[in-house]
Amino acid sequence: MAIHNVDGLELNVDRGPNWLFVKLRSKDDPGDAVPQIADKLWSISSRHFIYRLVLELEDLEKMPSGMMGQLVLLQSRLAQCGGALRICGLSP
Repeated sequence: MAIHNVDGLELNVDRGPNWLFVKLRSKDDPGDAVPQIADKLWSISSRHFIYRLVLELEDLEKMPSGMMGQLVLLQSRLAQCGGALRICGLSP
């Protein structure tokens, strides 16, 4: 498991067969900061040559504002390479 940090978020990355599993955790209150998570996840994905990601968000207390736009951008990049983005563990 590799651990990465980006804008107050901790990313725990596990590699599975043909998928990367990324668990997001808040290190502190991100407030209204927009994390540049699309670029970081794209970089991780490219290094592994795996363009299918599962984002596990059950440990994320609050989704930072603007993060949804970052996830849409990431999904678009992954789709261009024949990949996919799956999101699980969203809270209301």
